[in-house]
Amino acid sequence: MDYRFAAGHTPPHMADHRTLTARARRLADEVGELAAELACLVDQPPPPPPRPSVVPVLLTVVEAARVLRVGRSTVYHLIAVGELRSVKVGSLRRVPAAALDAYVSGLDNDQVAG
Repeated sequence: MDYRFAAGHTPPHMADHRTLTARARRLADEVGELAAELACLVDQPPPPPPRPSVVPVLLTVVEAARVLRVGRSTVYHLIAVGELRSVKVGSLRRVPAAALDAYVSGLDNDQVAG
C-alpha cells in the first residue's frame, strides 16, 4: 500500500501510536514520582500515637465561665455568694471541675423543687 499524505498530516494509525506513547511516558513519570514519595514515607518513622486528652482538675475562672456558658463576672458572683466553690493556688483563683458538677446538680434540684 502506498500512503500519500499532505505535508504535516499523520496517518491515522500513527496518530494513535504517538498519542499512546506520549500518554505512556506521562504515566511512567507519574509512577516514578509516586514511587519516590512512597520511598520517603517508608523511610520515616511512624508518627507517635495520639496522646490521651487530659481533663483539667482545676479550671480558671474564664474556663469555668466557658463550661457554664456564662460570663466571667457571673462566675465571680457565684463564687462570692457561695454558690460555686473555688480554691486559691497561691494568688490564683481556681474552680475545681467537681465544683462545676455540684453547681449544675444543684440547679437541677432547684428546678425539680420549684
